[in-house]
Amino acid sequence: MSTHTAIAMTAQGVLEAIQTKTGSPGPGEVLFKVAYASIILFDVWATDLGYYVTEYPTGIGYGASGKIVEVGPGVECLTVGDRVTVTTPEPKWRAMQEYCIVPQSFCAKIPDSLELDAAATIPDNFITACWSIFDGGLNLPVPPTLPAPNAPPLADTPIVVYGTGTTVGQYACQVLRLAGYKTVIVTASPMHHEYLRSLGATHTFDYSSPMLADEVIKAAGGKVTLIIDCIATEGTLGNISKFAAPDAVVAVLLAIKEGNSMNVKDLSKMMSELPKDRNPFPETVNIVGVSAFQYFDHEFLRENLLSNILSSLLRTDMFQPNQVLLMDKGSLKERAEEGLGFLRNNQVRGEKVVVKIV
Repeated sequence: MSTHTAIAMTAQGVLEAIQTKTGSPGPGEVLFKVAYASIILFDVWATDLGYYVTEYPTGIGYGASGKIVEVGPGVECLTVGDRVTVTTPEPKWRAMQEYCIVPQSFCAKIPDSLELDAAATIPDNFITACWSIFDGGLNLPVPPTLPAPNAPPLADTPIVVYGTGTTVGQYACQVLRLAGYKTVIVTASPMHHEYLRSLGATHTFDYSSPMLADEVIKAAGGKVTLIIDCIATEGTLGNISKFAAPDAVVAVLLAIKEGNSMNVKDLSKMMSELPKDRNPFPETVNIVGVSAFQYFDHEFLRENLLSNILSSLLRTDMFQPNQVLLMDKGSLKERAEEGLGFLRNNQVRGEKVVVKIV
């Protein structure tokens, strides 16, 4: 029986290198050799707090890149040797291991011009950004391609992305531009502003400015009806409430954190919704909690977003991957632990933590 090395949580707070069965792909599946895996703050919460963990061992990492080494029956769009970026939501087949088996629709082919470490930053963040904009958040129409062939009905409606310096925020900014929205207002640290304008932001504001609400309202021509919160703390929602229209839709990337910090040490400080006595918005505002896991229940997006829409987009020069913070020193376990440490200690600034596997 063929086995390979995987990095997995074996108990709460315990990360180990384990041997796991490699296996062969079934119908509609592919086996790929992982070159790079990305990790996010969600992996820190899972490792440290057991967040969303139902059994052990459970892998870490929701995005990967590599090459196809075997295809199962019925696979038509991928062949052995194809370079791919892949989403890895299943606990057994998370990214931080030498081989993964996934459905073909979880893969996007990538051009030779795209480096594999950069490609590993894309799939999970791209899914989250799109789900926040489309059916899982703002409920804007899903275009058949990116860039969209036609302007959407609300093309002229200003949209705010709060926390656009984050890796998901960077992708949300780009997807909105590609989908045809003309006014994309973003908040971020000033160090990110020039880069965000290159991605499609029409207005950039310092999230810490005491005049933020006035600046956003002036840029939008009034209070804002469509808002994405990529930070999702009580503090950010309080700030957003100052420029949100009474009929606003606010898509909030779950979980909502108590206070002002994304770095949570206690599961009791994480919420799926705001209690009424701590909600700064009027009842007329629609606060939508965004969980990217729900994306996999949406048949059209699950079957097309990566394999068709993203694959086609990556053949153009119209999409920019996140910048890479690469972990490539020491053993695989040491690299994974170092990456989690950067995230845990809030040492990441607009980059995606990527671990070299091979």
